[in-house]
Amino acid sequence: MESQEPTTPIPHVKKIKPHQVALRFAIGFVALSFLSPYLFGTFFFGGKIGLYLSYLAWPGMWLARHLGLSEGWNFIVMITWGLFAVYFIFYIPVKLWMTSSRHLHIALLAYVVLSFATYEFYQWYSTKTDWSSHGLNPDRAGFEPQVLVLAGEFNFWAHDSSVNMSKSGTAFFEMRMRGSEYYYCRRWNGYDWRPGSWFNVETANHGEGFHFGLHCSSMGSGGGGGSWYGYNLAAQRLWNKQEFVGASEDNLVFEETQWPKRKEEFSDLVKVGRWLIPTHIRLTQPGSDAREENYYIKKIEFLPTPDTNWFEQVFQKYAGQKADLRAKDLGEPGVAPGKRK
Repeated sequence: MESQEPTTPIPHVKKIKPHQVALRFAIGFVALSFLSPYLFGTFFFGGKIGLYLSYLAWPGMWLARHLGLSEGWNFIVMITWGLFAVYFIFYIPVKLWMTSSRHLHIALLAYVVLSFATYEFYQWYSTKTDWSSHGLNPDRAGFEPQVLVLAGEFNFWAHDSSVNMSKSGTAFFEMRMRGSEYYYCRRWNGYDWRPGSWFNVETANHGEGFHFGLHCSSMGSGGGGGSWYGYNLAAQRLWNKQEFVGASEDNLVFEETQWPKRKEEFSDLVKVGRWLIPTHIRLTQPGSDAREENYYIKKIEFLPTPDTNWFEQVFQKYAGQKADLRAKDLGEPGVAPGKRK
């Protein structure tokens, strides 16, 4: 009789379930959302993802506010609600993925890629901007510029030492200058008053400057402004009082010796009429609140308007908080450079 060798039992491998995977994803997502400022110095989920997160967090914030609990318990309620909401968002695709066939996996991936490509194409098409110039002819004999308009794309990076965090972003911009005494620059991202949008304005009349900014979220808006220096603003040195002088290849860099010690650098010069104009302006500011701004100029126009009255009205709109001017359409740029909101 042949002896039988004992067989080693096959260990039972516990199969992970969809709800466990979804819970792990949710915990990691929520943890990264809250810890990213301390780990990376900035919010990991910004822009539109941050906007969608704010939509998810709103019921939890409302519940915490109306329960009348202490600050610690409010935070726990918000975290619990956020985890609960994100869990169910992850659970459906995880469940579908883990219980489906290989063919469905391929179909799901194709659907995601096609959806993303369609969305990106729509965003590109809806924000496509006409950068062609429609201003006065600068090659005309005896032509002397009255108003210069520069428009294009803007990006920035800034560090806030008060909270030890950095932030960055992109936007459109449009500058309007009538000599060196009248200045207006608006930078914006998105439609005004839409959740996730923001804009800021710098305006100066005869050396008196003011800046104003506003940002909006799904839970409201916030912002404000204050007095600002009215000289040595971006591109302002293209003028010598009322005379347009353009850029000089011998003087591409200007650095302030006093606060805020900003440095302005002109590059990628193009000839427009008999003048040189930069198509890239870089502003840097050193120190604990370091900052960098880049203006990529796509459109250059010489125009007869706006007149001095427009610049004074815009200045009063923001600096003087004039209610009638706040409601008045002054034809400021928005949506895309050269277009009104």
